[in-house]
Amino acid sequence: MKTIRTLAALTLAVSALSLAACVGSDPQPDVAATEALQADPAMLVGTFQFVYSDARREAVESALRAEAKTPEELAALVADAEKEALASQIEFAKDGTFHSRVYDKEILAAPYSARGASGSTLVLTMTGPGGEEKRTTVRFQDADTIVLADPRKGELIFRRVHTRG
Repeated sequence: MKTIRTLAALTLAVSALSLAACVGSDPQPDVAATEALQADPAMLVGTFQFVYSDARREAVESALRAEAKTPEELAALVADAEKEALASQIEFAKDGTFHSRVYDKEILAAPYSARGASGSTLVLTMTGPGGEEKRTTVRFQDADTIVLADPRKGELIFRRVHTRG
């Protein structure tokens, strides 16, 4: 199980660094609202919870089926993946630092910048530990839901966490 957690944490960190983890079905964007939404880099500031979409769940479970040796092991791995998805968050801080956390443990902190691309899309640039810059797009489905384009995994969906104050 520790190997799976380490692998999963590393996978999330690599996904975050690659820039292109609420259980439920895939959110359906409001097309009219998305077309009307003009993304601004300031909109990105905040904490976002990974959305374990149906598509992402199927991809993860497919990989786990190839890894598991018994049905019991597969069930345990799937349960761990569900828990980890619920415990995975990213944050775009006001100071220009990106944070990725799993089970409240920070697995990545790196500088980022964002600039408008078109409509509801931003271009996100992150500087990795070795100084290597990675770029991807972030699309707002609505003001609280973002879709990161990950070159290895496809679209990863995150929903803004609203804190009560």
